[in-house]
Amino acid sequence: FNTVVVGVIEFSVPRLRAFVKAGIGLAWSSGILMCVGVAYALRGGSWRWIGVPLNLAHAVVLGVVLAGFPESPRFLLLQGKNGELVKLMQSIAKTNEVEQPMNENLAEFAAPPPPNNKHQSSVSVMELVHPAIRPVTLVVGLAQFSCTLMYYVILEYAAKSKHMYAATAEGALVEMPVALLVPAVTNYLGRKGALRLLFSIATVGLLGVIFFQTSESYIAAIFPLLVRFSGAGLSTIMFILAAESFPTSCRNIGVSWGNTCGKSGGLISEMFVHMLPGFYFQVLVVLNVASVLSLCLIEESAGRKLADNPEQEPVMTMAVTEV
Repeated sequence: FNTVVVGVIEFSVPRLRAFVKAGIGLAWSSGILMCVGVAYALRGGSWRWIGVPLNLAHAVVLGVVLAGFPESPRFLLLQGKNGELVKLMQSIAKTNEVEQPMNENLAEFAAPPPPNNKHQSSVSVMELVHPAIRPVTLVVGLAQFSCTLMYYVILEYAAKSKHMYAATAEGALVEMPVALLVPAVTNYLGRKGALRLLFSIATVGLLGVIFFQTSESYIAAIFPLLVRFSGAGLSTIMFILAAESFPTSCRNIGVSWGNTCGKSGGLISEMFVHMLPGFYFQVLVVLNVASVLSLCLIEESAGRKLADNPEQEPVMTMAVTEV
């Protein structure tokens, strides 16, 4: 999943990155909804008869698709694979019916980095703590952890009050509009502005759950859905922000770091609830506020050319509202 996100971000122009990632999110929510139907229809059988065939089919389809998927031009450039880069760029130009780049000009563009360039070698995890990258590493890790922990806590909370199948399907239906709304919001407000907005909406939802926790009114039922909607949107935007903010030399490991922090939040969600009975929603509010404040540490990534190494200065290609 991380590799797919990085690949499509590197191939997408700035104004389409949010739409591409939202499309992946829509496929994810649709898969959850489909899974509910399949699980309910086969509820009397073993989960192995569901998971194994589906994963085998997925592996075959993915293998066929990836066999024809081109390598990222940025990766080829960084690795000094100029011959492959020239062929790929010419193929892209031909597919898009534009003038093919001159071989000599492209070769000059693809000249290998100077011998003293330490980023010519394979990516190192240590780049995540490079002074220029350290704030991004902190923000991505904290925000991903916070929004994923919140997502799974509210998911568990909703499942306790409803039937498991109904709660899962309801949540998937709530998440699907994210694919329609998040791209427009992130392109208009910027990645940081959209994150602030969704963290604020999630906080309102959490406060509503706290104050209406014992109520059985329709209003009380809205707040958990509000949190889940915001959580899905936050996760989508965080993947975009991470892929745009980490340079090519550590983009894969950077996105993986954020996803690992998120998975850690999901992993401890049940333990988190049991360790803080009666106070876990309040702690989630504090984490949301901390995540919003941490955004001040990094630059806006919308409309920015992707950097190839930590020393490269970010270059804005257009205003946020034009992305």
